[in-house]
Amino acid sequence: MNRSVTVAGVTYNMFAEAKPNPFTDLHLYNICSELMTLQGTDKIMKAFYLQGGWEAWAQVECALTLRPSHPSIKREQAIYNNSTDLIDLWIQEPGQSKVGIEMKCRNVNFGLENSGTGLPAQVLEDVVKIQRPLKTIYAGARRMFAIGVTGYPLDCVWNSTHNESKWSEAHANNALLNLNTNLKWCRFFGNRSIENDIAQFVSGHPTWTNLYLIWYEA
Repeated sequence: MNRSVTVAGVTYNMFAEAKPNPFTDLHLYNICSELMTLQGTDKIMKAFYLQGGWEAWAQVECALTLRPSHPSIKREQAIYNNSTDLIDLWIQEPGQSKVGIEMKCRNVNFGLENSGTGLPAQVLEDVVKIQRPLKTIYAGARRMFAIGVTGYPLDCVWNSTHNESKWSEAHANNALLNLNTNLKWCRFFGNRSIENDIAQFVSGHPTWTNLYLIWYEA
């Protein structure tokens, strides 16, 4: 459900809060479980500060987690028609719907005031990407996801004073982006409420106490 939170007199409009279902969204549920394990050992926080980011590492860790139940899983597959673009994770098991996942992870290189390199802008690029036509051998019944992993709570709001969090402006003129109904967020690590998490960040004392998943299914 959509809701708003007010912190220090400022109202932040959230998009829909929903956790992946372990039965119908098992792939995302397992990805969250693996990232929880990594965060529990403090690896994500350490990786966050590496120049170049931690996205490829996270993709490999998640692929290894999914591999026992989905042995066909591959990384960096050229599934899109008339394009050299690659999808981050691709599952194509016989007799089952195919699953494609594009994954972005917030890192220290994402400037807080740069809408062009912020996590929302990068996830939105993937939202458009996963709706492209696929090559014939990859076509058919499928589920396509664009996801973002972040410890920055303002990535989960439509509008804020931080330029990169203005989702509504970023997708306003693109008919492909049905963000009002398809875009969701959830907290999958940490116990602090998102209200308290936002307050911590806007006060200038950010800590990655929580981890959030932003996810869109095309």
